[in-house]
Amino acid sequence: MLFTLALIPTLIGAMKPPIVTALMTGTLLCFFGVIYLSLGLEFAAVSIMVNGTVWLIIAAQVWRRR
Repeated sequence: MLFTLALIPTLIGAMKPPIVTALMTGTLLCFFGVIYLSLGLEFAAVSIMVNGTVWLIIAAQVWRRR
């Protein structure tokens, strides 16, 4: 959850990472969340899926700016 809190300035601010970076990071984190869930690591899965979702929101913000 700490990494998700660290992304709040990126969500709010004008400076955004490239869309490819945000899409790849968000997709891979969500994929890892599914893997953690299959291993029975529920808290880790939810935590990483929230972080992945935030990255996908950042990607959507970059895409809307284009």
